[in-house]
Amino acid sequence: MTVHCIAPAPGPLVGPLNSEVRRHMDTERLFREASRVRKAIEELPQELRPHNFDIFPNGCCGDTCLILGIYLHEVCEFPVLDYVTGARRSRADNALMSHAWLQLDAVIVDITADQFRDGPGPVLVTESSLWHGEFNVDVQRHPLRLSDYPGAVAYELRSFYKTILPVLTSSPTGDT
Repeated sequence: MTVHCIAPAPGPLVGPLNSEVRRHMDTERLFREASRVRKAIEELPQELRPHNFDIFPNGCCGDTCLILGIYLHEVCEFPVLDYVTGARRSRADNALMSHAWLQLDAVIVDITADQFRDGPGPVLVTESSLWHGEFNVDVQRHPLRLSDYPGAVAYELRSFYKTILPVLTSSPTGDT
């Protein structure tokens, strides 16, 4: 699995940690934890995945965001991330495409962008993405909360989350 992390370079490590270094450390940790979730989903046997994860990462960016966001907030203790959706035209055939990812302030967290031919890669944590900037996102940007979703969807995703959680919490990360 190839992973990409585009993060700001840390400032000088002199005296107390400045906000730039702290942000870099958080970005690195977000990347590490997002990569773990991606790997856990990929390695889960097909029969244990919900049907909409049959061809992961294709077509399941929204549900993946919910799983990732729950983990980052509940286990890793990051603040509630924004769930961002957007649409744009495909460069190949001008078809309308939609996509979802998470954001923590200005940091984009996306573990399904590689479902698109021109996507930046399987795991992206960055403050700047020209690719994401091509999406019109002014319609749905809101804090991620599973309780905001219909009962059946919330139940299925919560069950899936409980299936992968032991894998995520069994190997040490040094942070959680």
